[in-house]
Amino acid sequence: MSGAPSAAGATHVAGCVPVSIRNADRQTIEADIEAFVRAVPASAAVRFEVQDCLMDGQLADGTTIVLSSRLARLPQPQRRFIVAHEFAHHQLGHRAGVSGAPAAILSQAARSSHATSALETDLPELGAIERAHRMELAADAHAVQLMHAQGVDPEQAARMFDEMGTGVDTDTHPSFSRRARAIRKTIAKMGGPRAPDFEQAGPR
Repeated sequence: MSGAPSAAGATHVAGCVPVSIRNADRQTIEADIEAFVRAVPASAAVRFEVQDCLMDGQLADGTTIVLSSRLARLPQPQRRFIVAHEFAHHQLGHRAGVSGAPAAILSQAARSSHATSALETDLPELGAIERAHRMELAADAHAVQLMHAQGVDPEQAARMFDEMGTGVDTDTHPSFSRRARAIRKTIAKMGGPRAPDFEQAGPR
C-alpha cells in the first residue's frame, strides 16, 4: 500500500521474515511511518513494509522501503531518523541495495565488516566504496532536514551514532563517528531554532 505500511504481499528481502500485523513492535513502527507520511506528503508515493529484519531498513526496490520491527527498541526520535534516512535514499534517487542498516544498530555482521584500505583493493573498488559513502552521508543530511521540518530533534540522530562508538569505515557505510560529525555540520548549517517536538503523544 502506497504511503502506508503494507499489510499483505510482503516483499522478499534477504535477512527479513514477515511479522504478524498484531505484533506490538510492528505496530509501533507502523505508527512512526504513518506520522512520517502525514508530515512528508511526498512519501505517499512510497510503499512501506515492516518485517523482522537483521538490518534497520533498506530500499528493497525503487518504491518499497522495508523497515525492521526490531527498531521499536529504539527511542522514537532515532526511529524517525531511520525512516527518514531510508526515504531519503528513495527521494535522492539512490539505487536499491545501497541502503540498509543505516546505523548498523541491529546487524552485528555490518558492525564487523572489514575496513578496506588502498593496499587491499583496486581503484575501481575504491571508487565504488567512496560513492556508497557519499550516498549514505547525503541520505543522513536529507533525513536530518526532514526531521527538523517535522519538529523532531535532529541532534538525536548524531547521538545515536555517538552511542555506538567510533566505528570504522566499511565497504558500504562511513564510520559512526564520521556520520555523527557530518550530521552536526548539517544541523549547524540549518541554523535557527528547532520546531516544537512533532507528535509528543504516541508510541515511544
